[in-house]
Amino acid sequence: PQGCWVCDDHGSQLIAGFKVQAIDSNGAGDAHCGVMIAALSAGYAAPEAAKRANAAAALAVTRRGPATSPNADEVDRLIQEARIQA
Repeated sequence: PQGCWVCDDHGSQLIAGFKVQAIDSNGAGDAHCGVMIAALSAGYAAPEAAKRANAAAALAVTRRGPATSPNADEVDRLIQEARIQA
């Protein structure tokens, strides 16, 4: 929930996390790393990739078990909901 730091050519910055009701943290790190790598590979800048990774990890902890990484549509929906609430 505290987010993560990214460091790129523009310096270091904290990328905010997403507040969710966690029920199982198993698999959150895997979801975060996998989505971060996928987003960077798809051409997202590091801060936006980290935001997507944070959203994926947040969604993963709302599910039981280790194989809980969300799909891209779920990540997009959480990011959009957070924008609306901000």
